[in-house]
This record gives sequence, structure tokens and C-alpha cells, in this order.
Amino acid sequence: MREASLKIRKEACANHILEETNSNAEVLINDILSKAGFKTIQIDTQAPQSNACSVA
Repeated sequence: MREASLKIRKEACANHILEETNSNAEVLINDILSKAGFKTIQIDTQAPQSNACSVA
């Protein structure tokens, strides 16, 4: 199980999946709030933690 988890993490980091997911979430939230009638929307995302891709 640990080996599979490490492999998944390594693949996610190599393909920048955390950053891509963050960007997709920003677009989705912006779309939802726009449809709800909000005119001015500022979304501040948080970058993945510096150790998110450490495979130790």
C-alpha cells in the first residue's frame, strides 16, 4: 500500500497535478459565483506546500 501511495504521489508531482487542480478549482468557483450574481470576484489560491512533493 505504501509503495502505491508513493507511486501516485510521484506521478502527481511530476505532472503538476496539484497546481492544475488548484487552477481548475479557481475557475469553477469563479463560474459558480458569477452565476450567483457576484460581479467582482477575487480568489486567492494557496500554492501547494513546499514539502507536498517530497518523496521520502
